[in-house]
Amino acid sequence: MKLALTLLALAALALAQSAPHAMLPDARITPGVADPRVTQETIQQTICQAGYTATVRSVSTAEKKAVLHLYALPDNQLHLVEIDHFLSLEVGGSNDLKNLWPQYYSAAKGQTGYLGAREKDVVETWLHRQVCAGKMTLAAAQAAIREWPQWYVQIKGGK
Repeated sequence: MKLALTLLALAALALAQSAPHAMLPDARITPGVADPRVTQETIQQTICQAGYTATVRSVSTAEKKAVLHLYALPDNQLHLVEIDHFLSLEVGGSNDLKNLWPQYYSAAKGQTGYLGAREKDVVETWLHRQVCAGKMTLAAAQAAIREWPQWYVQIKGGK
């Protein structure tokens, strides 16, 4: 029995490492959840305050492992992913489990064109700056982050 479980775990690990990594979360598991305290009217007191995300970021190791399990990933994959906020805290996302997903840093073996957690960070920062500068509404930024790979290409293509 123990050998069978070990073999099953190794097979799952091999599959997770060889399957292409998704650039967007499974919408059934991670639909994205906004923090109701962050609205267009409150952005100057919330997300546009320096250091805001540090005051609200709260995802425990147990919650991170729960997210891995929701995506059928083993605990030993945690170092390969960022348990990321789909609607980022920078644009008013929440710490709700329905807003968290395991986003890989790097492409799967043989996968090309993958944009990962670090590239999403670029989009999050850009959208945050747009909102706080009054160049984009909060609602528009929250819609844009749902299509972040397209925005990454647009942002990086413009430089």
